[in-house]
Amino acid sequence: MQNSSLSISLGLPPFSQNTNYDNFIIPGALAVLDFSDSSTITWDNTGTPSISSIKYKNNLSLSATATDKTKQPVGDSINGKVAAKFDTFDDYLQFSSRLTTVRTVIWIGRLHLTVDHFNDSWLGLTDDVGVYCGAGPTYALLDTAFTPSLWAGTWYLNGSAVTPTTTAAPIGSNFSLIMQTTSNGTCDYISRDRDFTARGLPIVLGEIQLSSQTFTESELLEFNTNLRTKWNF
Repeated sequence: MQNSSLSISLGLPPFSQNTNYDNFIIPGALAVLDFSDSSTITWDNTGTPSISSIKYKNNLSLSATATDKTKQPVGDSINGKVAAKFDTFDDYLQFSSRLTTVRTVIWIGRLHLTVDHFNDSWLGLTDDVGVYCGAGPTYALLDTAFTPSLWAGTWYLNGSAVTPTTTAAPIGSNFSLIMQTTSNGTCDYISRDRDFTARGLPIVLGEIQLSSQTFTESELLEFNTNLRTKWNF
């Protein structure tokens, strides 16, 4: 796989001037994990190949890791690009240190398994933040009993504004999801709840970008376009 050199362009409006979609990094980035960039990934090739760590694309000195082979995501793909498949039980990657000023999160992924309850499992954000939860045939994006700053924030699914408590989860389909909180959130893991290790998210994850900044609707939608173009949506 061909890898382009790291290029970071922050705070230079309009953001569309940065047309190098492969190297798009959200302004104010805390952590950017891009599983399509093979130069950032360390594979564990004992048995089934799995991902033991991935460097932050915005700071190559930092990594998200899973030291236990049995809890590492395995390789998968989204539209021909490498992605990481997390199971629904205990796969995870842990950030090098707790992120404490999370305001905006962008996901590129696909949920690969329908389960009854997703709360606590999308990000290990404080107060049990998760994204998908529900029961029966309808899977809501949020459980409003948790973290009001996230639930009351701004949400866009595939470029359209959504109401988290009523929008059905896109099981089995590639999606882009943007979450913007009303106050700082904290984050330790991808996929695993920080307080309950046997709760994970069944996601094929292409990319995640976390930022300490908030943005206008037009900026968020431009970020969405950049990443959906990159991932061939």
